[in-house]
Amino acid sequence: MKRLAALMCMSAFIAIQMWSQKPQTGFSDLKCCKPRHNNAYVATPHQDYHMPDRQPDYEDYEPDPAWTCTSYLNLGYVFDQQLNIAGTSFGYSSKWGASAQIGNSYMVPRDAILGMVKVALDATWLDLSGVQYGNSYNDFYHITAGMGVGASLHVAPLAHMSDALRPLRIEGYCRFVPSYSLLLTKYKSAAGDDDRDSGSGSEYNGRGAFVPVVSLGIALDYRAIGIGYEYRFGNAKYKSQVDGGPKTKYDMTSSRIYISWRM
Repeated sequence: MKRLAALMCMSAFIAIQMWSQKPQTGFSDLKCCKPRHNNAYVATPHQDYHMPDRQPDYEDYEPDPAWTCTSYLNLGYVFDQQLNIAGTSFGYSSKWGASAQIGNSYMVPRDAILGMVKVALDATWLDLSGVQYGNSYNDFYHITAGMGVGASLHVAPLAHMSDALRPLRIEGYCRFVPSYSLLLTKYKSAAGDDDRDSGSGSEYNGRGAFVPVVSLGIALDYRAIGIGYEYRFGNAKYKSQVDGGPKTKYDMTSSRIYISWRM
């Protein structure tokens, strides 16, 4: 537990630091910008400035709204997570769960393909989720913490239309999320009470493992807000619940929906 807490605190600090560092607009980016007012001088990287009394000011330029807001904070609801012994259908189904991700998308090329398509390298600085399984015999929690990297495709189908419609963007992505997974189990008696007589129900029993997770998702974004769906799968070997027993391999699948805030 102490190791997991330290990992989560360190990941949260790094994520907040990275997410808060927004790139600054430079003259090399002015080609895809538009003036904030009619008197602004519109510059491109191939133009020379022959305005001795006034040089272009960064405040005169506004990035294309179709390609802004590349940092994301996702808050999700996990509605279907399965944890089964590998090769079988025996295992656990989630009652409920929650998730959070913080990251950035680094888009290329500078000028969108056909004016409406870009690809991106996604860096998820913090990826957290917590799920409750359970039945009448135990309380069972599954906590994961990790960082991810992947690629995404962004399409702005209305990029050639008015400013009100330009920011609408469709995103599809695939990410690899190496994570630390912790299973917390607290056994109950057949009547549903804590099994304190045996000593096993007085506290949670923790089992940890490394989990390589693959996530596939699709999202619809408009300016600073979006909605999305994500499917995940992975597997890990956890130590036996019986002292001295062999490790057991579990397969994990998960579905979630989320709301995204972008900046």
